[in-house]
Amino acid sequence: MTLTEYADRIAGGDQGAWHAAARRAAALAAGSTMRWTEAQGTYPEQEIPLTTLALLVYAVAQQRGVDPGEVSLEQVAEWPAIRAQKEAALAAVLRDSGHDLATGGSRWSTPRPSDDPVADAWWGLVTYSPIDVDSADWWPGPNLAYGFAGVDSLLRGGPGLA
Repeated sequence: MTLTEYADRIAGGDQGAWHAAARRAAALAAGSTMRWTEAQGTYPEQEIPLTTLALLVYAVAQQRGVDPGEVSLEQVAEWPAIRAQKEAALAAVLRDSGHDLATGGSRWSTPRPSDDPVADAWWGLVTYSPIDVDSADWWPGPNLAYGFAGVDSLLRGGPGLA
């Protein structure tokens, strides 16, 4: 799966700001020193940071009132949530933007959002699967901290995405 195809997948059919944020995250990642494996199957070690970057691009665009396609890595790096209390700050912006977010917990006890691809991306990063360690989509989780680490690496000029 190409980087752009994965961005379209995490957009979950959305054709608005979330889709633009996912596509912008893919473009930002492609313009960096990251490595992206284009093969069949899933690669959580690269997909989790890309999903996290898409959420951050979306949040920066929402906060600044700009099109997600205009968000730069520098703007993501300047966003205060990158440096302190990342998860809570990101969740606050997403909730203020109208998304009903899961608080985390077991995937078995936390219903997966079916009609909001932003909330679905969040759910995939903050929930965990205590038994289904061979999940087709994600590592057992929660994975948001891993996603932030990948984005931080990308912002420092490192590979960002394994």
